Amino acid sequence: MIAGNDSGGGSVTRRWKTGFLVGVALLGCFSAEAALPVATAAQMAKLPPRANGFLTITPLEAKALLEARSEVVIIDVRSLEEFREGALPDSVLVPFFDAMSGKILLPKDTPLLLVCAVGGRSMAVGRYLAMQGFQEVYNLKGGLDAWLEQRVPFPSRKKAG
Repeated sequence: MIAGNDSGGGSVTRRWKTGFLVGVALLGCFSAEAALPVATAAQMAKLPPRANGFLTITPLEAKALLEARSEVVIIDVRSLEEFREGALPDSVLVPFFDAMSGKILLPKDTPLLLVCAVGGRSMAVGRYLAMQGFQEVYNLKGGLDAWLEQRVPFPSRKKAG
């Protein structure tokens, strides 16, 4: 039976939809994308996004990108509680479900670095934004956990303008 109540107290359809959304959020955790070699700031400044505007980069590559290009906006798609525990400097909180509801109100040519805890939610949001026409979207591979585990220093950023 696809819809209806079961002994668990909720509808099978509702639990299926919830499971589907969680699955979409975790989809990026199991990506087969190969890691790029470590890049210098000069190389990152010239890095073209993929044809669909979406690219997953390592913490070292993200640091180089942020240092080379002050116009990159860091979007943290974690929950408010996670964000309060610590975030990349200058990041803007747009929780996952807000981001997936189209609440990122920036020009589509704004370069974005998406961040979450382990890279799954930011991967899902990145794919969604690329499909919505954002031209330059980067996903932090492994999320903040990878950044901290690899002990990558926070980027030194010049203010845009």
